[in-house]
Amino acid sequence: MATFSTPPEWDKAVSAIKESASVLLLAHVTPDADALGSALGLGLALQACGKTVQVTVGEPGFMTPKSLNFLPGTELIRSLTI
Repeated sequence: MATFSTPPEWDKAVSAIKESASVLLLAHVTPDADALGSALGLGLALQACGKTVQVTVGEPGFMTPKSLNFLPGTELIRSLTI
């Protein structure tokens, strides 16, 4: 189990999200189902709370792999433009 030198400041993160109208979620480049599914799941939860949500993987021209098209929330994915 990880130990932290300072405790996480979750209250600040929660406050920042509550005060924001929109949220950008990032998953890693060439995401697997876990990475993309987690970002989309959080995105859908935030959207249900009234937030405007975008998900990106930091990869120009990214398109959801056909094998992951079944994931709910793929409409939140935006391709990175440089």
